Amino acid sequence: PAVWIPRELLETAASKVATLRAAGARHVIALNFGVGQNPRKRVGLDFEKLLLRALVAVPGTAVLLDRGLGTDEEERSALLVADARESGVRGFETAFADDWPAVGHGVIAVACGIGEMAALISHSDEYLGYDSACQHIAAAARTPTLTIFAGTNNKNFIRRWSACGATDCRIVHVNTLS
Repeated sequence: PAVWIPRELLETAASKVATLRAAGARHVIALNFGVGQNPRKRVGLDFEKLLLRALVAVPGTAVLLDRGLGTDEEERSALLVADARESGVRGFETAFADDWPAVGHGVIAVACGIGEMAALISHSDEYLGYDSACQHIAAAARTPTLTIFAGTNNKNFIRRWSACGATDCRIVHVNTLS
């Protein structure tokens, strides 16, 4: 698989990630909890909060949280940033085109389009998220990928829709049906 991201977006993403690294980020994780309007793919807000807290518990970790598409996903990402702040972690909400804070550790929720998210994923050390287009973008960009599959117990479905590429692509199946 391959992905063709416009050079301008790649350069902007590289600059933003470089700012994080200059501020002390040793590990940059792209995170997307989007489910493409299929809520069955979601494990739940409590799970998402715990996962985000666990990721930023590692010093020098900056998480780029895709704010998502639509009111529901934007509201959920705002709740996640608020929870991170309540846990004592620096949390920011911004847009891809805006100036970003120099953060070496924390959560940056980014409003962006799919091309911008693809550019951020390609400059991240790792991608995590639900079964969505971003897992395939990450694999094509050769960014190590961990995909969370929920809403199905059909192993053939999971095998068919798992990301694959010239990188480490792993899955976690969560049985949310029983």
